[in-house]
Amino acid sequence: MVVIIAGALVFIGGLLASQEFASLFSFIALAAAGLWIGLDATHYGTADLRYTDLRLGAWLVVAGSLVGLMSSFFVRHRPA
Repeated sequence: MVVIIAGALVFIGGLLASQEFASLFSFIALAAAGLWIGLDATHYGTADLRYTDLRLGAWLVVAGSLVGLMSSFFVRHRPA
């Protein structure tokens, strides 16, 4: 749920041309992805957790948050 809300807020930050909000919520989504992977590692054991054990959703969250974070630096402010 946190990832969905952060993704929506990244999108809204991009629509409002706010670099600060877009980068902040992209970072929050990336932190949520890290927590997701960390919870999987503690649940299954770090020795047993391979990259193939993570489902498509975890990889999409990592990729989407990285793309959002990198592209937030290209958001330009609208003239007032």
